[in-house]
Amino acid sequence: MTGTGALDDLRRRGFRGLRVVGDVHGEAAAFAHAIAGAEAADLFVLQLGDLTDYGPDSPEVLRLAFELLDTGRGRFLLGNHDHKLRRLLTGQRIRVSAEGLGLTLDQLAEAPDGEALARRAIEEIGRAPPWLRLGPWGFVHAG
Repeated sequence: MTGTGALDDLRRRGFRGLRVVGDVHGEAAAFAHAIAGAEAADLFVLQLGDLTDYGPDSPEVLRLAFELLDTGRGRFLLGNHDHKLRRLLTGQRIRVSAEGLGLTLDQLAEAPDGEALARRAIEEIGRAPPWLRLGPWGFVHAG
């Protein structure tokens, strides 16, 4: 979804524009609210990375992000916290802070679908672009 035709492509798919959402960090209720508002306004959701860590429900944030991908209503960019989660899930040694990645790991361990979410996170985070050009705009997690 890069290049000047990308905005036209979104319009052809029925979207009136974009809803850009920054760092969610496990705040599933806020993310769900942003998604619901985007759906009501026919907006494509572009999340700029950092889906997990710190918040009360990183597993639900992952579910919401994967649903956006599955339905073609949104996508997320690679954030440093996402990248760190994927590296740890693929067996790399990572420094884990209790209030950040440690909290996400505990939440995934407690979630009934935690193993499936972790497997899907490895796949989807691995595919997440670090940046996106959409028409005249450029999007990146941090610069």
